[in-house]
Amino acid sequence: MVLYISFTLFPEVPEFYATYMMTNIKNHQIYSSKLRLSVLDLTHIELATEEDRFFHIDYWACLFKATTWEEIKMLAQKDSIIKEASDTIL
Repeated sequence: MVLYISFTLFPEVPEFYATYMMTNIKNHQIYSSKLRLSVLDLTHIELATEEDRFFHIDYWACLFKATTWEEIKMLAQKDSIIKEASDTIL
């Protein structure tokens, strides 16, 4: 599951994209790799890593943060998948 948020979960260690999993607090064993929560913080796009940019996660964050059709159209010019998504929306 991916959660898009417009606030920072942990202000002392902000992250653009993070994945959380359930673990046993005694021995730190991961409960299941199939149960995880990915969090995309729309307020910290500037913290996107090289890997985030490679997979265009930063573009998707900009799409979700966009407030005008013009912003979406500008993003669509840079990424074919976002172009498809914006054509569907428009």
